Amino acid sequence: AIDVDMVLEGTAYKYVPAAITAKAGDVIKFHNKSGGPHNVAFDAGKVPAGSEAAIDGALGANKMGPLTGALVIEQDAIITLNTAGFPAGKYAFHCTPHMALGMHAELTVN
Repeated sequence: AIDVDMVLEGTAYKYVPAAITAKAGDVIKFHNKSGGPHNVAFDAGKVPAGSEAAIDGALGANKMGPLTGALVIEQDAIITLNTAGFPAGKYAFHCTPHMALGMHAELTVN
């Protein structure tokens, strides 16, 4: 699995690392370390063509909206994302509660 921390460091909300590289089928675990609540929300229009179904399947029943993932509130809670079925390409994503504060990142699937 690939581990990504969702953190508040000083006044900066961020994913660590903010640039993630994975292969289709890899599992990414997003850990709520500080500054929550957090989520992983893919940016509609900033994902490879034809990837919407794979993203919807990966986010499952915990979606909050189109291409938007579950909100984790509890300390150390984990969002698990399986990239099976993701077409190769770059996927921009953000944390909805902290989007205006710059909590953005990018997943590259090879």
